[in-house]
Amino acid sequence: PRKESENWVVVFDNSSSMKLRFEEMKKFIICLGETAEEINRDGGKWGLYSFNNKFLIVKDHREGYNQKVKARIGGLKSSGLSFISDAVDMGLKILQHDTKSVNKYLIIVSDGRTLGSEQAEDEFLRSLQRAKKQRINVIGIGTPENMRHHFAFTVDHTDTKRSVKKFIDSYSALVQSQ
Repeated sequence: PRKESENWVVVFDNSSSMKLRFEEMKKFIICLGETAEEINRDGGKWGLYSFNNKFLIVKDHREGYNQKVKARIGGLKSSGLSFISDAVDMGLKILQHDTKSVNKYLIIVSDGRTLGSEQAEDEFLRSLQRAKKQRINVIGIGTPENMRHHFAFTVDHTDTKRSVKKFIDSYSALVQSQ
């Protein structure tokens, strides 16, 4: 049993670049939500947000993971640009307001394609560096291979069952190393 409290912020890319894998990734998000309820020490202390050129609250930290949240996930559509650095920055702000949690995790579910400005990829990398400076563990799901060294760990999305298993195994190893 872990003694430290923790906080998870999951940001899910629902931009147009995710269109080919979007339905499969929504299944992964639903499984990740159920996993969060089981393995996150503080139960429902996690939030789920989606982003494209908008940032949406799918599950607030104060609400439970229930059928209503699953319906919100099911209702997400793939469209718009990918302002991933803005999503990371919003996730960081949410985690900064939590002064009680010892371990903080920002979980990015994205293909890593940055769209929105010419400097979008540089902005994304700067956002990831800010997270490291704040001692926030950034986890990448589906991110490209060339970006993996910026994350505490990454998980390829092959199929939902394997990806969830790899997430649980990697998360457990990370927690134990802390």
